[in-house]
Amino acid sequence: MDELTFTCPLYPSKNQLVAYGYARTRHFRKRAYEEKIKWATLEAKIRGRHFLPLERAHVLIVLHFTVNRRRDVQNYTSAEWLLDALVRFGILADDSEKCIGTPVVEFGEVDAKRPRCEVTITVEGGDI
Repeated sequence: MDELTFTCPLYPSKNQLVAYGYARTRHFRKRAYEEKIKWATLEAKIRGRHFLPLERAHVLIVLHFTVNRRRDVQNYTSAEWLLDALVRFGILADDSEKCIGTPVVEFGEVDAKRPRCEVTITVEGGDI
């Protein structure tokens, strides 16, 4: 099995999404986040490969925060904005259970200087 790996900014938790309030505000923030994902995938040279979009894959997301405090993992498990961006830019065929299963979200080490989200997509059933 082959893997695609890239690093991108942290995505908002469910609590942050609720705090954004109006749908219009969420829409503009989501588009801004998707733009960051676009550049992160271009930088990692993932987009533009002949095998995309991936029909069957497993997604591992490791979150690195700036401070070590208690966090509720359920607030980060959906990774909705991240997965929507991967579908929008043609890396994943769909973000449904059938295509990617349940994404695995883990908390990594604390990094005060560079908070980030490390995404590893493992291709199921063949080579890239």
